[in-house]
Amino acid sequence: MIKVFDSLQERKLKKEQSDRNFLLTIALIMTIIFVVVLLNTYVFFNVQVVGDSMNPTLTTGDLLVANRKSDVKIGDIVIIEGEKGEAWLIKRVIAKEGQTVKISGGYVYVDGEKLDEPYVIKDGATNAIDWEDRTLESGEIFYLGDNRINSSDSRTERYGTCTEEQIVGVIEDWSLAFKGFRGRLHGTLKGD
Repeated sequence: MIKVFDSLQERKLKKEQSDRNFLLTIALIMTIIFVVVLLNTYVFFNVQVVGDSMNPTLTTGDLLVANRKSDVKIGDIVIIEGEKGEAWLIKRVIAKEGQTVKISGGYVYVDGEKLDEPYVIKDGATNAIDWEDRTLESGEIFYLGDNRINSSDSRTERYGTCTEEQIVGVIEDWSLAFKGFRGRLHGTLKGD
């Protein structure tokens, strides 16, 4: 008799422990989802590349993570808010307020120094549009696409420079490491 009673007690304890573990697992999953949603709403957001202006660094279809709260630095790839109804731009920050920019002979000079730009599609390709010496005013940011021959950026009258307020996010370096990941998963990484 006593043996049967112990067995029923053990089963009851195991069931209660199993129920607690299940509830803890559900609570943990819900907490993780909540944190991810908060981060994705207030700190990070996803962006998909469309267009060739950042080739070869970024290609159409790349999924990236942008940080809403990051400080903008020279060399950063940023998301710039477009005019009403226009798509956002993805470009690289070349110079900020107080710096002097010049594009001549296919090369970019900032404060008189020729930039080392290993990310540009072809050395000396910036000659599509020259830019005379110009010192950026307070809050101004000069940006270019890595594919200088096929990029609408600060060199054009339509876009011109932007301000930090127009930058909605900075692409994180760790995000660049995963670009094309979705294509590799599906075996459809584009090579154009």
